[in-house]
Amino acid sequence: MRSGVISPSRRRLLAALGTVGFGGCLSLDDGGSGRSRLGEVSFANSANRPRTVDCRVEWNGEIVHDRRYELAADDSDGVDESRAVAPQTWPDEPGRFSVAARVRGHEWTRVDPGNWGYPDCFTVFGSIDGERNVLLLTSQDPTFCAGSSDA
Repeated sequence: MRSGVISPSRRRLLAALGTVGFGGCLSLDDGGSGRSRLGEVSFANSANRPRTVDCRVEWNGEIVHDRRYELAADDSDGVDESRAVAPQTWPDEPGRFSVAARVRGHEWTRVDPGNWGYPDCFTVFGSIDGERNVLLLTSQDPTFCAGSSDA
């Protein structure tokens, strides 16, 4: 279980996400399980004003995480309040889930690991831009999932 605030530099974080954000998109083999583990869910505000982000995780048809995060304005001097990691309120075992997020008062953006062939481990990073859009990037890095067969 991970919680707290993430603190990598924005440049390093976005560079890494540029390479992993689309990893596995062409992989459609889920080994027949139709389930994935959900690792970390985190957010970063790149806007120059504070944003409120709603996050919802649905697990096997049940909402298991429904929280609001207050993110400070992006501050290029490395202030960490513009970033947050959701506390893990979902099970460690594989399941069918989706992650949805929105800037308060705007449309939900949703990701589902089924669109990537149910990888063993699935993590979500939400980036909030200046226009109040939430871009949900995904990774299949097994280091974020407890008990992952690749960890």
